[in-house]
Amino acid sequence: MESLTNFVCNLLHINHKNRDDDNENNQVWPRTLSLSPLEHIYGLVWMPKNVNTYERELLYSIHSLPFYFGSLLEDDDVQVQLLINCGDCFLTNPPQTTYNTPPSTSLLSRIKFFNTRRSYYTFSHYILTALGTNDIILKANIIFKRNTFVLEKLPDIDIHTFIAENNLNTISKPWFIEKKQIISGRGIKQAQPFLLSIDERRRYFRLGIFERKVLCLDSRRKIPVSVLSIEAYDRELQKKLINEANLLRNFGNIHIEKLWGLCCDDGECMIVLEEVVYGSLVPYLRTGNRNEGQLINFCYQISEGLRYLEDHDFILYHFNIYYLYITYNYTIKISLIGSSKEELIMSSPKELYEYEEAVIWLPPECFERNGTFNFLSLSYIFGNVVWSIFNNGMNPIFDMSKENRKSTTSLSGSKNFTFSSKGCIKKNYLKKLEMFQTSIPRNIIKNVLFKCWDVNINNRPNFAILCKEIKKLQM
Repeated sequence: MESLTNFVCNLLHINHKNRDDDNENNQVWPRTLSLSPLEHIYGLVWMPKNVNTYERELLYSIHSLPFYFGSLLEDDDVQVQLLINCGDCFLTNPPQTTYNTPPSTSLLSRIKFFNTRRSYYTFSHYILTALGTNDIILKANIIFKRNTFVLEKLPDIDIHTFIAENNLNTISKPWFIEKKQIISGRGIKQAQPFLLSIDERRRYFRLGIFERKVLCLDSRRKIPVSVLSIEAYDRELQKKLINEANLLRNFGNIHIEKLWGLCCDDGECMIVLEEVVYGSLVPYLRTGNRNEGQLINFCYQISEGLRYLEDHDFILYHFNIYYLYITYNYTIKISLIGSSKEELIMSSPKELYEYEEAVIWLPPECFERNGTFNFLSLSYIFGNVVWSIFNNGMNPIFDMSKENRKSTTSLSGSKNFTFSSKGCIKKNYLKKLEMFQTSIPRNIIKNVLFKCWDVNINNRPNFAILCKEIKKLQM
């Protein structure tokens, strides 16, 4: 089994090496390349910028394991749905949410249990989860060593040998899904308490409305998912959307809504995504009276998701607060798909100028004659999102004047703010924020808003810096 995995890993590596040599920035969306036969089986392996040889080899190796789920199983409830029989197991990233493992003496004895309050994804650390005797869920640390995955406490034993010797049953992650595997969501116990209105969902998710369903991996393993049906579109557009979705198979982290798979069966065409447990962030914020610490944590989670996109040169043009979900353990996830009528993910900012609800989030450089949109523009929008989070989910109060925007439609809003030719934006408002008691913590104003809203685009912080600044406020 190990030799087969190494063979697959080498094929993936050879297939990608030539692409990486030809184009260092080939991760920018949309990817125009077609998938190889092997990538149709294991998915495209996305490489972050400045990846080293060790990290590259690890990513090829980890994605060649059919029982590797990445961050799809962060929700403990979903893990329980997959672990039915004694010996069932799968591999995941280390959890970033609180997880307490009970002590045990079982077939996984002598293995160090993962039992820490907070851990962040590293390139070398994974978790093998298995169902032991007496329905005890056990977790063992797995590391990447000598081009293979081994047990951290028993580095001479590779993961395949350990699985075979202990008669463990690996649960494979699905991708190509049959129609009969998607059933009604009536079995989902909890209703989503925080939903956008139908009108808001239609305005922000133009590709279609997401529905809650249940994905049946087999007769006993059933997990809640979110489904986007594209059956109503013509065949050419369906094919285009499915091809785009195929590229996203291995893309994303815990703060990016990931895909479970695709269903193109018997005339049905659906994209299957992670379930959103609670709903959208905006209606959650609208209820008011939210804890300041929780709001800062939301900002940090969003910055982590945007940092992942930045690390992979993946610009999300449609990003604003309406594309943020709140799910298990109050985890924030960024929605990638559905904002465009004709694309799975918007590949250009041009479409943004057609909609008032999108224009009000944009930075001033987008309205210049040779307007640009890059990750520093996203930094500005992130500042708007942070402001909105601390103001009950309100839209930005800063509207652009006619001479500084391409949209001819007058923007609505209770307050008007014009960008002067010198680009002195929002500074009067920021000074007032510092002078008077507001709902926004002063450190957020100083370390985030002032920097994100800097008129000089080159002075704005990237998301690696923003993550550090916001993390300081959590301590």
